[in-house]
Order: sequence, then C-alpha cells, then structure tokens
Amino acid sequence: MNALAIRVARPDDYDAIAAVADDWWGRPGGAALSRLFLDHFHGSSRVVEDDHGLAGFRRRLGFAVDGPVPDYNGPGRPMMVFRRFLTDDS
Repeated sequence: MNALAIRVARPDDYDAIAAVADDWWGRPGGAALSRLFLDHFHGSSRVVEDDHGLAGFRRRLGFAVDGPVPDYNGPGRPMMVFRRFLTDDS
C-alpha cells in the first residue's frame, strides 16, 4: 500500500494538477483551473502525494459543491455550483 502525504499546495504544483484534472473530473474542465488560483490561494489548498507522485488536490476555500446542475450554463451545458455561506458578525 502506498503511503499518503498531505501538504500545502505550492504555485509550482499547477502543471501536475492541470495534467490530470480532466481525468479526475471525468470531463474536459482542466482549462477552467487557472494558474492564478494556485498563485493566490495555494495556502488554503492541499495536495496529496503517494509513492507515485500526485494523488489528489483540494480548492479549499469553504465552499460546498452542488451538481452538476443540468442546463445551468445554457441548454446542454451542466455546471457545478459552488456556494459559501457568509455570516454577519456585526
């Protein structure tokens, strides 16, 4: 069994993640993963590695994911919906 190691993502993880995103998501979508995401939010993202390299990645900003929602982005264009509940502490 491969040992898993979880670590904070780094901006230089982008190429490895983009190379497998379509396979992981089961559809073309890797182009939607912007390099800027890891440039700016790498500190709140995690990478999982095993003996073979990259094993997982997570866009952890406190969002819940729903979907895919049929026709969300027009007829025949299902999309995932991200939602985040904000609190008013005032």
